[in-house]
Amino acid sequence: MINFSDPFFLILFLDGFIFILAGTFMSIKPPKKINDFYGYRTKASKQNQQVWDFAQKYSARTMRLFGLGMIILSFGGWFLPLGVAVGAVLSILLLLIFSYLLIYDTEKAIKNKFKT
Repeated sequence: MINFSDPFFLILFLDGFIFILAGTFMSIKPPKKINDFYGYRTKASKQNQQVWDFAQKYSARTMRLFGLGMIILSFGGWFLPLGVAVGAVLSILLLLIFSYLLIYDTEKAIKNKFKT
């Protein structure tokens, strides 16, 4: 039987959905100017407008891809009897890993493209 209240499923599925929504929104309406409030904001991405524009597009695409990955992984909660505590901790750990990889991948792409 499918358990929609499994924490592993819920946390990863909802966070994956949020990643997809945020990435889609950033693709449709990326921040036009360098700012400290909206968009992919790191020291590397704020170097100049060309780097900023690239970072917004790249991170939005990567965010949608990672969101899809989280949603796919979330269905593992239906088949793995992880328990509430283990499922919650594992899903949060995976969320942190995906978040780290989003930043790492985008920073690496900025460095490779702009040789900074």
